[in-house]
Amino acid sequence: MESEASESQASVYTEMGIGIGPGDEFGLNEVHAYLTDKLKRLSVVIDKYHSSEDNNPVPQVRGDLQQLLKYKISFVSCLSQQLRRLHPQEWVRFSAHVQLDVIAGLKKEVQDLKSLLSVCEKQLHEDKNELADLEEKIKHLDEMYVERQRNPEVYEMDSLLPVQKSLSVEFNKHRRELQNDMIEKIFPGDNNYLVDFLQVLTKAYFDDESSDPYVNLEDQYHCLEMLLEADIITRHPHDFNKFRLTNFLQ
Repeated sequence: MESEASESQASVYTEMGIGIGPGDEFGLNEVHAYLTDKLKRLSVVIDKYHSSEDNNPVPQVRGDLQQLLKYKISFVSCLSQQLRRLHPQEWVRFSAHVQLDVIAGLKKEVQDLKSLLSVCEKQLHEDKNELADLEEKIKHLDEMYVERQRNPEVYEMDSLLPVQKSLSVEFNKHRRELQNDMIEKIFPGDNNYLVDFLQVLTKAYFDDESSDPYVNLEDQYHCLEMLLEADIITRHPHDFNKFRLTNFLQ
């Protein structure tokens, strides 16, 4: 062990340029001078690295710039999300542009929440007014219902009498028109023509030998429509002026 320590000490002395022969003597002044000189030389080297532009050269950008910008935004966003969960005193671990991004995002969220709050307050005010109107209507209907329950017969008669009276007035007003004018419009003048063309249709239906019992009828259109709706007669599929009796035996 003593020999190893002696060798190590000898190597240090050799590096310092101090002799360790039997007749050589050295002191602390020589050691201090050597260390001071070495510190100066190291400081020069460090300053050289600090001032060198190639100390940490920026690599050449390769690839799509838009894609790189996208990666940068994603990276900053990731850092922002992490920063949001930290206490503000811990923000010093992140760069200034990340902190600014977080602050801008928080301001935007606050502004969006203010806008949403304004809309919600307006909608709440409208809903309160509508609710007040509905409550007033419900209160009025409840009062009407309670009053009707107290005197149901009176309110039943009161509600039916105006309707009955109005119906009676209207019926008496239009009774003559219903009995005379309307019937006259549907069957004007002599109604023997209705019997006549029904007889013609019946005769054609029973006397037909060519499977074509259609008869040409061009007059009294309103009567024809009435008979068509009642399914008493049938119109020819190609000639709209020809009709026949509906085949009741099929």
